[in-house]
Amino acid sequence: MAFSKVFFINLSVLITIAYLFNIGYKYLFPNVSDRLKYAISMLVFVLAGWVTMLFGLRVGDTQLFDLRFVPLIMAILVFARPGAFLVIGAGIGAGRLFYGVNEASWAGCMNMALLGVFAALINWYLQRVEWRFFWKACTAVVAINVLNAFDIAVMGVIPFRVYWLEVAPITLPLATLLSGFFVFMIRDFHKEQLRIGELRGMNIILRRQTKELREAKRDLEEKARQLMLASKYKSEFLANMSHELKTPLNSILLISQLIRDNDDERYGMDEVRYGEIIHSAGNDLLQLINDILDLSKVEAGKMDIVIEPISPLDLVQMMQAMFQPMADQKSVDFLVEYAEDVPDTLYTDALRVNQIMRNLLFNAFKFTETGSVTLHVGVELAPENTVGKRRLRDWTSVLYRGRTGAGGGLGARSSESTTDRIRKTVFAAFPTTGLARTGQKRPDSAGPEAATPMGANVQPTEAAGTLAATKSLDVLSAEQGELSRRLPRKQEAVMEQWLTLAVEDTGIGIDDEKQQLIFEAFQQEDGAINRKYGGTGLGLSISLQLARLLGGSLALRSEKGKGSVFTLRLPLKSEPPEASEPVEG
Repeated sequence: MAFSKVFFINLSVLITIAYLFNIGYKYLFPNVSDRLKYAISMLVFVLAGWVTMLFGLRVGDTQLFDLRFVPLIMAILVFARPGAFLVIGAGIGAGRLFYGVNEASWAGCMNMALLGVFAALINWYLQRVEWRFFWKACTAVVAINVLNAFDIAVMGVIPFRVYWLEVAPITLPLATLLSGFFVFMIRDFHKEQLRIGELRGMNIILRRQTKELREAKRDLEEKARQLMLASKYKSEFLANMSHELKTPLNSILLISQLIRDNDDERYGMDEVRYGEIIHSAGNDLLQLINDILDLSKVEAGKMDIVIEPISPLDLVQMMQAMFQPMADQKSVDFLVEYAEDVPDTLYTDALRVNQIMRNLLFNAFKFTETGSVTLHVGVELAPENTVGKRRLRDWTSVLYRGRTGAGGGLGARSSESTTDRIRKTVFAAFPTTGLARTGQKRPDSAGPEAATPMGANVQPTEAAGTLAATKSLDVLSAEQGELSRRLPRKQEAVMEQWLTLAVEDTGIGIDDEKQQLIFEAFQQEDGAINRKYGGTGLGLSISLQLARLLGGSLALRSEKGKGSVFTLRLPLKSEPPEASEPVEG
């Protein structure tokens, strides 16, 4: 009974020490180095062994029974370095000498030193086996208790036979049970310490990462500011230099044109040929300068958009007149399909629409060796909140994130509309009888043949507000009809009309992974395309951004080796905008 009381007192003391150590570890040592924490932990284990001896059971004048070896059991499951067990065992053993120096105290000191060596060996073994904590703890508890009993029987003052027959049957099971209970109870304290250490380490890492992120954010903001400033300077430089280059270049073009025309036969054949070469190269250079100027204006937000009424029919006539000679030269069919429900008037910027369509048609003819180029003109219906969510790939929202009105303005360039001025220029160079709607005669027509312009192949189309049922757009038209049937009546008021100008060719086509690349400035599908066909890679980039400024979009559908379909969508406005003064972005 006396052994039970003493061992329970020892266990209570050890639990109290463990609890106090846990509090101190949590609140007093958060900023202490790991090495110092390690040393303090070993010292606490030694002091715990000393305190158990203070409340031990004395038998006679020299013998002392207690649970001083329990801290060593816990150390096996906590520490990983062999030196820690030697220090703890020797330290607890040295404390036995404070209770009297005699044969029993020296035996107790040597016993704890040997247990420290055994603890190091047990820890070394347990680190190399993949056991659960339960089995490791049981192994440590049983091994240390048995070894402690054997050492006491061999080195103690109690005879070996007497100890194993009278003392060990009481102390060994009781010490094993209580030490095991203590180990599993203190396990929670140890897990909490590990958890606190992990959280503290994570907090340190998070603070370090937060500091690094702040510094990186400041660096990125500074670099972004420098890039924006450099982009601004670049755009201003390109705009200024483009203007400066156009002045002498126009003079060169005029002089080369005079030499080429040679009205008074002042120059010989060689001079005329040289003048033709200079004039052709100058025109190419002027086109490049104009493209760079347009791109710099859009990037700088200085592209003015002038909204005015234009005729889609006149626009198509001009495109047909411009590109029919190119089609004849390449022996490629140029087809125009014009739906009956296309309105007579469209409010938009005629100059920019003309520029977009010229870029699309020029690319179509440039990359088409055989087959045909078809211009589809029609009307598309879609709810305002679903515009842009189509099967055709729309790169406007991907590549150009500017505001709808960024760099845009409303107003009038002159009393004469841009369409009239473009029409005069085009038809002066390419006379044609014009283009009529499908199934509708022109007022001056004398017969059925008069509805078709000279040199144009006009295909009849379906009515009821859809595009022609061609192989490139039939799926889109069917989807639009199904969409309009599914919409409830209350949404009919928010249906928005779009004019679609789709350029379909049977050319080389574009790979899927390159379809986004070609809309970037100075980019083409690959180097081989650039070497074979030439070009600067600015046309589609400018067209995309102009379409955005006009409130529309530019979509692409293509398959390598089978051709491409570029679709320009422009909003149909029934009334002109209220603004009357041009505004720059």
